[in-house]
Amino acid sequence: MGSGCADFALNTLVALFPIGNGEKVKIWQGHVSWPAWGLHQDFNVEFLASADRDEGRIPWNVISEWIKTKHAELEERIREE
Repeated sequence: MGSGCADFALNTLVALFPIGNGEKVKIWQGHVSWPAWGLHQDFNVEFLASADRDEGRIPWNVISEWIKTKHAELEERIREE
């Protein structure tokens, strides 16, 4: 679980959750949305760090369902804080 996987996870989620409505997190160079930041490590662990490096493929429907579930959990945590 090196930084390469975490960076790739963050880049993936930034594409899916662009910054909007002024909600952003400052990172080393720039900003990302709260959902992208809040989910990228879990995405890394779930899909990337344990993936087969030679033939790793993740079906979109699996990623889509995971994102829906985790995003709802993240929003619930934010509301509780």
